[in-house]
Parts: sequence; structure tokens; C-alpha cells
Amino acid sequence: MWITFSNLKKNLEANDITPSPYNTSPTWAIESFFLDIYFLLAHRIKGLGWTLKDFFACDTWTTSKLYCMECNLIDDEEKEMNKGKDEEHDSDDMIDLYEEMYGDESEMVS
Repeated sequence: MWITFSNLKKNLEANDITPSPYNTSPTWAIESFFLDIYFLLAHRIKGLGWTLKDFFACDTWTTSKLYCMECNLIDDEEKEMNKGKDEEHDSDDMIDLYEEMYGDESEMVS
């Protein structure tokens, strides 16, 4: 295993890639993703009360279901927040302020 890691490190350095856990260990990347899921669930669901040990002891179906439900709630909250906004555009006041600060864009391009 050490020889494999050593060879991988040499190949990465030869290609000017700094070795890091992300590009040297698939296991680390997967665990990092699970920690992201734990962080989301633990901070969004206040009553959950999971420790990190509880999270990793929980079955994957329960974790996946909670994660998917929370992602759906986030999408619904975003839709509700953007409700009534047809499209994003700059307000006239902001355009005026920009032109006052930076001038007309067509004058800048020569």
C-alpha cells in the first residue's frame, strides 16, 4: 500500500499536482461527502441530535431518506423565496450608480 501511495505521489508531483487527500484517496473523498451530509442534517434538523458516531452507526436508508427530504425542502424554500420574481435584472438605480461610478461601458472599449 505504501508503495502504491508513493508512486501516486511521484506521478502527481511530476504533473505539478499537489498531493492532497482528494486526489490520493477515494475513501477520503467519500468520507468527506458523508461529513457534508452530516453537517447539513445536524444543522438543519435541530431536534435530530446525532453525534458523528450516531450518524455513522445509522443505516444508509435512513440517512439517505433524511438527506433527500432535506434537499427537497431546500428546493421548496428556494422556490418560495423566488416566488413572484419572473427574472433577475438590475434595478434602474443600480445601473445609474454603476454608470456614475465607472462611466459608460462603450466609452471604455477602444
